[in-house]
Amino acid sequence: MKKILFYLMTLLSSVVFLTCTDDAGSGIKTTDEIIITTKAFDAYLHVEFIDAKTGEYLKGKEVTVNVTGADANAVYNNLGTEGSKYTSEIGMLDLVVDPSKSYSDFILKVSAAGYSDYYYRARMNEAKFTPIRIPMTNLAELPEGVSKGDQKPITIPSDGKITEDVSISLNNANAISIPEGTTFKDAAGNVVSGKIESKVLFYNPEEGAALDAFPGGLDIEAVRPDGETANITFTSAGLFDIELSSGDQVVKTIEGEGIQLTTKLSSSLINPRTGNPVKENEEIEMWSMDPNTGVWQYEKTAKIKRNASGELYLQENIDHLSYWNWDWFTNSCTYGSKIKWEGNVSGANVLVKNQHPMNSYSSSSYVYVDVNNSNYNNLQFQYVPQNMPTTLTFEGYGVDKDHLTFEPAVLTILNLCDEKTYTVKVIDKDSYLLDIDFDFVSKSNPGIHVSPSYLYAYLRPFSETYYSAYPISGGTLKTRIKADTDYEVCIYLGNYYGIGTLKLQEAGNQMKITITPEFSYNFNDGSLVNAKTEDIFVDKPSGNVIKVSAIIPISDEAINNIQ
Repeated sequence: MKKILFYLMTLLSSVVFLTCTDDAGSGIKTTDEIIITTKAFDAYLHVEFIDAKTGEYLKGKEVTVNVTGADANAVYNNLGTEGSKYTSEIGMLDLVVDPSKSYSDFILKVSAAGYSDYYYRARMNEAKFTPIRIPMTNLAELPEGVSKGDQKPITIPSDGKITEDVSISLNNANAISIPEGTTFKDAAGNVVSGKIESKVLFYNPEEGAALDAFPGGLDIEAVRPDGETANITFTSAGLFDIELSSGDQVVKTIEGEGIQLTTKLSSSLINPRTGNPVKENEEIEMWSMDPNTGVWQYEKTAKIKRNASGELYLQENIDHLSYWNWDWFTNSCTYGSKIKWEGNVSGANVLVKNQHPMNSYSSSSYVYVDVNNSNYNNLQFQYVPQNMPTTLTFEGYGVDKDHLTFEPAVLTILNLCDEKTYTVKVIDKDSYLLDIDFDFVSKSNPGIHVSPSYLYAYLRPFSETYYSAYPISGGTLKTRIKADTDYEVCIYLGNYYGIGTLKLQEAGNQMKITITPEFSYNFNDGSLVNAKTEDIFVDKPSGNVIKVSAIIPISDEAINNIQ
């Protein structure tokens, strides 16, 4: 891995102290203070890894993120260290993008033991904080709406041809069938033989968390039936995730009749082109995704069929393995409607829920809002379906859940691609604004300081599941908290993180701030560092702004990593 100079600067300054001493000829002593200052990052990608069933962070589980794609070499950790692979064990990861690029496009392959891999295509058009949430499918505890195929032993002789028909069923409604004589080959065209291990998942878009856990999401770039590559939005009738392998050989192509996919359709499934439940002989497109590019490819058009029992179903053969999805599609716009934030909030986290009346396009995401900062006083929707009405609702998120109100709290937009600006006022009711000046100091040498110009701290009340993000700008964290509430705080610094607790209490004419750094963790060597609890007392402010300072010890390994 390497460092880049435009991301990391080291500033050396000498502070000279004149002192008297009994030693002749040594009346002047010089103390060197070294300040390591990181450059501010604007294009900041915050990735959270959650269990798709429980909604909880994957804490204590090693999550690996491999970065590929066109602009993979423009991605770094938040100290400017470049790598193609990053690791997290607390359910989140911070990445930054080369500030010289106004647009970046790369793929995140997210892997964790016991979970299905997830591919996310990041297309960043704005130099701002962008949070994304990756729902990981636990293969042992599947989320509602996701079913797993039964394990069928498949042994292929050296000539590569399957000697008998194989069928793998999923919940009696979906199945894959492999006919006798089929030949499996890897990406290089080599025959795959021996004992075949299989992983077959089906995501039902009408059940539980399956829609949210769709690999790659529903707002995507695809090669349409007309051959043009464009932004589109999917309305899915079901997705198959199929992996077949023998040792290190992974099946990519299928020769012969192909693998047959079958899925039964619920009579309540709505065809977005008619607005009514699906019917026999209606058409739907079939698509596959290239995990190396994140681009979906139109493959064929399927017709809905009816079996002897009167059930509706889809059935088609495929000749290569990837994600396979039956979807109706709607053309999307790159830039859509814009929300202009106003009010008295200098920094807060807001949850925006987007509900389409037919549920063909619905989403929920949080954004950082700062009405005094031009980068964060607006929200523009991107890659959203054309000519579809939607209803937006707003509420405080995480730390800000209970003390924000909105005018209006509900907003209806007839076309999310209209590029119009809508004003929403954000009002803070009853929180304190806490300014914490962090001094990151070397444990072994107090003269060495790290001054992060721009990174983020993540806070959550212990009563909430998810963290909220607040920037640390110039070493200062500004966050809104409520009195008598216990918070957990997490701060990333390259490959290191610190987790602690924070609590604000009213004590007569003073305010008591309790900070407990629990540990910092080095992903590379697993070192733990304990720190003592600090109680800080300040006079109760006339307004709601409280200013304090906190010293955070940093291990020598961390200092060496960023110099």
